[in-house]
Amino acid sequence: VDGPAGFLIGGILTFIGGIIMIAGGAGEVQLYDESERKPFFAVLWQLRILLVSFAVFAFSDAATADLLPVYGRKLDFTISEAALLLAAFLFGSTILQMPLSWLFAKARESVQLPINVAAIALSYVAMVLLWDTVLVWPVTALAGALTSAINTIALAQLGRQLVGSDLIAGTASLT
Repeated sequence: VDGPAGFLIGGILTFIGGIIMIAGGAGEVQLYDESERKPFFAVLWQLRILLVSFAVFAFSDAATADLLPVYGRKLDFTISEAALLLAAFLFGSTILQMPLSWLFAKARESVQLPINVAAIALSYVAMVLLWDTVLVWPVTALAGALTSAINTIALAQLGRQLVGSDLIAGTASLT
């Protein structure tokens, strides 16, 4: 938390990720025939539930990432502990979201998002209840994973509902 090292590491990792994407052929996307495209607002209406779920993800992720260290400091965590609390959330978000998303994918599509949202709410309640215990760390990582999993689930459902230009428009509306 002292100095620019965290930003430097983040920049380097982003650069490495970009190189990996380019090497994997990210610039060679094949687009579908533009004549199949639906009006933009028709795509938005079709995706209204996914848009709401993405809003839940964006709000939860941003609010938690912004406020978690502040709460940690207010509740007498040291600066390092507050930073580690955020790191636990981001670790879960980065490392654990895919396995959790895979588990959610085993459920019927119509219940994946509601179950995920309920699990997010429960994980935040668990963080509050376990704040003064060592269990706050794994629960915070789980909360990060659950919060990011909603985005992964929404994007997977988007890919099953749309193709071609509509998929591009839908992805643009979710990000």
